[in-house]
Amino acid sequence: MNIIYAGKFLKICYEERNSLFIQEWITSPTTDNFKIEMLVYTNLYKKYKPIHTLWLQQNFFLNIDNHIKNWIEKNVNEPCLSFGNKKCAFVVSKDVLTHVSVMNSFDKIQSCIVPKHFASEKEARKWLINDDTLKTKNEPVSYTHLTLPT
Repeated sequence: MNIIYAGKFLKICYEERNSLFIQEWITSPTTDNFKIEMLVYTNLYKKYKPIHTLWLQQNFFLNIDNHIKNWIEKNVNEPCLSFGNKKCAFVVSKDVLTHVSVMNSFDKIQSCIVPKHFASEKEARKWLINDDTLKTKNEPVSYTHLTLPT
């Protein structure tokens, strides 16, 4: 894992092998600082073009209001989708109300990004990296067959 950015509020790592960005909030930002950090994230996304992104929200306590929701969609979600984002995962904040506002920021505006939310980084990574397109030719692919009741 390679640290590509370490600001006052946000640290961003890149795992080239898994085409994965990992963002960890060091401390919770103000609204203005949040926007600055998100623009840094978007510019790095454009440069590296990872397929997956993982947000570690344990230290994030900013309430996402309607203005920020729309700003995120226009300035972060839409560009990152165009730069190649396929999967986005969040590890929930310690503050349930904050995380509900994060979840609503995608749902209420019908975001172009449809993230999943997890209780642990391990669960989130498993979901993010479980993608056959990242397997090499020499790796075995396993499939689960489901039998539906008749």
